[in-house]
Amino acid sequence: MLKINSENEILCPDCGNNYTHHTSVNVITRDCEDGPGTSALSTYEGVSVSRVEASKIFGRRDVIEIELWCESCGEDAPKKKLIINQHKGNTQIQWV
Repeated sequence: MLKINSENEILCPDCGNNYTHHTSVNVITRDCEDGPGTSALSTYEGVSVSRVEASKIFGRRDVIEIELWCESCGEDAPKKKLIINQHKGNTQIQWV
């Protein structure tokens, strides 16, 4: 479940800290529902565009994946992935 504080800052799902940092943003657009798609991944190293198999895409439609790390958990802790996806006409947001 996504938690935010009174300043509209996203809180770490593991420790509740508000000092999170983006490391990458991946926008995946499917060719059709449940089909393969195209990924545009932006990181500190640059942008890459690639094709993605249908089975590798979260959900049934387009997806935005934001990878973050938390200052309290540390850079060596597993990265957290915030997913914004479409499902049956709704837009969902969740940690994966």
